[in-house]
Amino acid sequence: MSVKLSGIPKPEKLEESYSFAQFNDWGRRKNNLLLRGLRVLRDDDLFDVVHKFFSEILRIQERIDVEFVRRISTSKTAGGDLLLVSLQRSRDKWNIIGKAKVLNGTNYSISQDFPPTMRNRRSKLLRLRAEIRKTKPGIVCHVRTDKLVVDNKLFFWDDEDGLLARDGTTNIKNIAGIDLSAVNQKLLSEGQADVGGGAAI
Repeated sequence: MSVKLSGIPKPEKLEESYSFAQFNDWGRRKNNLLLRGLRVLRDDDLFDVVHKFFSEILRIQERIDVEFVRRISTSKTAGGDLLLVSLQRSRDKWNIIGKAKVLNGTNYSISQDFPPTMRNRRSKLLRLRAEIRKTKPGIVCHVRTDKLVVDNKLFFWDDEDGLLARDGTTNIKNIAGIDLSAVNQKLLSEGQADVGGGAAI
């Protein structure tokens, strides 16, 4: 049974948060990566640029089968371009992500191609994770796709109620001994401001 952290049962919330359409969107994107910082000239072959990046920058010797490459945006500054790369195998995606630590301190970056709703959830959960780690250094806490895992307990973000958990005994004022109610409310308020503050169409 799924519950809100206050203890009020809300089993429908997780069902609403993970609609078939959103799940299907993530299914289409799950082997996609976003590469930032690559310089692509007009006559460059995008496949060659990407394979060169994998072999020379990430130092991946294994064969990476690329389904397609698209240039999402072109930067006129030193920041480089943004490329969408779709891979044939998920194990290649995780291999590339595992090598991404060599990009620290460079202009390159790699990220997964999350759907917009998932990116929003991850943004909230990453901020909650930062608060947890700041308050309690050394705690086992990470974001897995769009779920927050704290001491092996799973949490979700809901745009109406904030943090939700599957554990009915968990209270937002005591997640691993940390009171997250103020941060939770702040993130909720920001979400409401975004909805109410958009330009009229």
